[in-house]
Amino acid sequence: MGKEKSHKDKFDADEYVREVYSSAIKKLTEVTYGTETTVDVNHYCDLPGTVFGNIMMIALQKKIDIYRILEECENLVAADKNMNPEPFNITPVLKIDRSLIFLSLLAEKMECNVYDFFTPNEEARRKFVYTLLDEINEDNWSMIDTEYDHKTGDYEFIILDFEYVYGLSKRTTKNYLENMTLTIRKTHSEDESVYYSIGFGIFYPSIDNFRDYMLKGGWLYEEEQGKLEKYTENLIVKYHEFYSDL
Repeated sequence: MGKEKSHKDKFDADEYVREVYSSAIKKLTEVTYGTETTVDVNHYCDLPGTVFGNIMMIALQKKIDIYRILEECENLVAADKNMNPEPFNITPVLKIDRSLIFLSLLAEKMECNVYDFFTPNEEARRKFVYTLLDEINEDNWSMIDTEYDHKTGDYEFIILDFEYVYGLSKRTTKNYLENMTLTIRKTHSEDESVYYSIGFGIFYPSIDNFRDYMLKGGWLYEEEQGKLEKYTENLIVKYHEFYSDL
């Protein structure tokens, strides 16, 4: 017969809990910062760009007040004790779970399928953007004029308060960092290729939103040639004609 386990050999639940908490506290207090670029830049752009762009396109298609809905979702997850636990509390909700739960809440409030956020349907985006361009009054565009643009040949045009202009919301703001703009850009890459892109929402983090799950904006579509290219070049010609007449 085997030797009977002594009291010391038996599982000590209290000791186990103390060890788990001790390990968790050690990890939380050992603050480390990245020192190298170990993740390829494409991982920052491809999937996030698809998700954010799809969310903004669906919001425009359904005429949804996406600013309000995103704020509601951020507030919900901030108040939840598992999604936003107190310091040193152990929670089973991992970082990837929190992000997916946030997107699930967002889809619920947008009344769409969460899987639609992840589908990279370039043709659907192209058709939507081309239709959107036909609906916009060209006189609503404003040129963002900087010295940088003149040196590189890059251009940026915006329509301020586009959520109000397009009927998504009654919200307007004078704060540029909170303004849901429609933005068109002409940019040159390092290999001198020219790209034309269009996006909607807020693209710059501020002290108020840098901890949010996502910025309230996304790029809808990009191309080198096509209707967006011709539309942008026409805006550039009009811009130069206007200032040459002053």
